[in-house]
Amino acid sequence: MAISRQETARARTGRTLAEEILAQDSEGISAIASEHELCRRFKISRVTVRLALGDLEARGLIFRRHGKGTFAFGRAKRVRRPLGILLKTLPDQRQWPISELIRGFQFGAAAAHLNVLLLHESPQEWTSEVVKDLGGVFVIPAGLARQDVEILQYLKLPVLLAWESNLPGSHIDFGQVLSARTVAERLLISGHERIAFLGGFEASLDELKKAGILEALESVGKGPEELVEFMIPMDDGSTEKLFTELTRRKPGITAVIAADDGIAAAFARFVSSQTEIQVPENISVASFHGSPFPFWTQKSLSTVNFDFFEAGRMAAESLALASMTGEAPTNLLLPGTLVDGATIGCRSVQPCQEAASSSI
Repeated sequence: MAISRQETARARTGRTLAEEILAQDSEGISAIASEHELCRRFKISRVTVRLALGDLEARGLIFRRHGKGTFAFGRAKRVRRPLGILLKTLPDQRQWPISELIRGFQFGAAAAHLNVLLLHESPQEWTSEVVKDLGGVFVIPAGLARQDVEILQYLKLPVLLAWESNLPGSHIDFGQVLSARTVAERLLISGHERIAFLGGFEASLDELKKAGILEALESVGKGPEELVEFMIPMDDGSTEKLFTELTRRKPGITAVIAADDGIAAAFARFVSSQTEIQVPENISVASFHGSPFPFWTQKSLSTVNFDFFEAGRMAAESLALASMTGEAPTNLLLPGTLVDGATIGCRSVQPCQEAASSSI
């Protein structure tokens, strides 16, 4: 049975005062109500008031002087605690979206005059000094365990996940499942019956795209066994062998949906140079992420473009606010944009006309 978590008097008092302080235009220091006045206003005990004020002091919004009262910092004088990026492993060149998320996050943090700490160790290995200084954590889900995020939540640090995953907490919602379903539906409407999925970008992101493709297949009465799946490794020399196996399958594949533009562009190049198969006359190719690099060699790639830089910037902005208010960040919605290219073709004339109006 789910247990609803009601806001405590301490949290409610702190949230209300934080909102009022942040709404002020003053650049300087201003006095706030006395503890006695706050007790009367919020109908709570003096102990609860002091706990709430302690929370605000820890967030850098106020300071207290014995015998003189409690004072709120103006915008220019607030204590700004650094934000962290929890990233277990550094992305390689094919994982451009992760690099863009980090770049956007650093840009957003700089605009808020906040430093950024790049953290590779699990939270259970962090020192107390690191935990005390952090204002919030941007979590890259790749390679992380559920326990890692649960520790951050236990430490009461604001947390925002970089994308949808099975990890708990607020996240950036790119609508990856819906995007993948839309792409697959376009192919099905265009007359394609045998679709392959090329994964291997990042496990949790691959699963979201695969789920969307399976939803599209189910909508036309096809089961998961009808989806051909290939995992493309990160440069271990077997990519060409897997591409060859895919193009030689019987019955032949008529459409490929790749988890990333880099994979899609590599497949399109292979098909054009190594086989008699033509794109999109014999096989259609679609992908995701909007990476600029593959377009140097495959300018006509059909893809779903996600604004990872803007997502990172918004994540920093959200966590900066959460570090001051004590409120958990909410989900950020940034759906993808379908970019039509010349790598998707139709298997018959009538479906082509129907597919032309399809969009995310």
